[in-house]
Amino acid sequence: MASCLNCGFALDEGTRFCPACGQKTATRRLSLRDIGHEVWHATTHTDHSALSLVKALMLRPGWVAREFVLGQRKRYFNPFSFLVVSTALVVLVTLLTGVGGFSDPKMHPGPVGRFLQKHLNLFLLAQVPLLALWSRLLFLRSGMNLAENLVLVAYCSGIRSLFSMVFISAVAGWQWLHTGPMSSGPAYWAQVALVIVVWLVYFGWACAQFHRGDAWRWHDWLRGLTVALLAQATSTFLVWLAFALYYAKR
Repeated sequence: MASCLNCGFALDEGTRFCPACGQKTATRRLSLRDIGHEVWHATTHTDHSALSLVKALMLRPGWVAREFVLGQRKRYFNPFSFLVVSTALVVLVTLLTGVGGFSDPKMHPGPVGRFLQKHLNLFLLAQVPLLALWSRLLFLRSGMNLAENLVLVAYCSGIRSLFSMVFISAVAGWQWLHTGPMSSGPAYWAQVALVIVVWLVYFGWACAQFHRGDAWRWHDWLRGLTVALLAQATSTFLVWLAFALYYAKR
């Protein structure tokens, strides 16, 4: 009688999957072909793949989070794994291009700005509990607790990171084509404002879907938009408080 190489469970002859942990019983040494197959499968497979999750979050973000909270957890990628991966991608693009984050020394001078740029991933992840807390407070009657609000915020923040990555790549591409940095004039700030507006509209819509289901109305969307505004204001205040405290000691 063979045993599962993953958990040691005794296997009957002819068993293809371990009944205890679910691993395939037929294992062999890894090859590059195996790794390529797994990456392709994880990216493009119709069931709970990265691409299908992103598509679902673009079309019905609140419903995806709601279904996950209500028990359909095998259907989708884990929201927190999705958040960590997407945040890592946008931080990588920011560091490689020098666009976004706290990379502008004029806007974010001194050691505090350099610290925030170096630990940009922590700053982005720190906004997640702020969003969840404001969502919990403003939709208190929906019955969703703080942990369930974190699921919504993790999914939406992951999409926000991917959208920011596209924006940063576009700005970096413009700089490369014009062999110089994009001016921080009206055109640049209009694009930044567009990113913020898209995020506010998106998160407001997601909040309304998540908390109210099919019964959501326009004022639920406005309440969700207010959640995003309050979280953005809170995180901005904390950043500038860090700057103020640092320079007050000098």
